[in-house]
Amino acid sequence: MQKDRLFLLKPGFHDAGEGPFHCPECAQVTGLLEYHPQLRNLLDIQQVEFPRPRPAIVALLGPDHQSCPVLVLAQPPSGPDETLGVQQANG
Repeated sequence: MQKDRLFLLKPGFHDAGEGPFHCPECAQVTGLLEYHPQLRNLLDIQQVEFPRPRPAIVALLGPDHQSCPVLVLAQPPSGPDETLGVQQANG
């Protein structure tokens, strides 16, 4: 069974020679994973570098959808999509 993929930015990145920075949203998701470590077994978690393009994400979602954090579902969700806020990219 293929796992859902969660992409997070690696912390401590530099932008335009300044930093280190972190992505606040990625930090929140990392905190959630610390509170609920069982989620780590359910997800394929990949940390990517800050600079774009982010090849692993672009390969799945295309160049217009490479922001982080992003969860790529292995299977279409069951149930009403409109309540989940699910978007599609590259089919």
